Amino acid sequence: MHQISPHAQVTVVRADGAADGSRRMRIHLEEHGWEASITAVDYPAGNRRRDALVISAANVVNSRVDWVAAPPRLVSDLLAREEIIDGVTRVTAEPQYVGTGEIDDLLTAITDGS
Repeated sequence: MHQISPHAQVTVVRADGAADGSRRMRIHLEEHGWEASITAVDYPAGNRRRDALVISAANVVNSRVDWVAAPPRLVSDLLAREEIIDGVTRVTAEPQYVGTGEIDDLLTAITDGS
């Protein structure tokens, strides 16, 4: 655990599975009553690798607070800096606007090309 400011701390855990060849990492940020976690898992599945990225955020002080659904800044910063791929599609920090000429590309992205 690292104290990154008077009101924020981050914990990074890496757990690689020698038995199954998996790789796991979790970044957990606590700041001003909010918690945000990013969990990344990479594991072999036959002759391919499977990946998962799970992002969660919650107000731990008041779970009934109204808030706008948006990725936590930690996630936005990570997506802006790193190249994260889902199937054949790059996951971006900002919404991507699609015009009528890009509908086929959008469908391919949503269905992972199937």
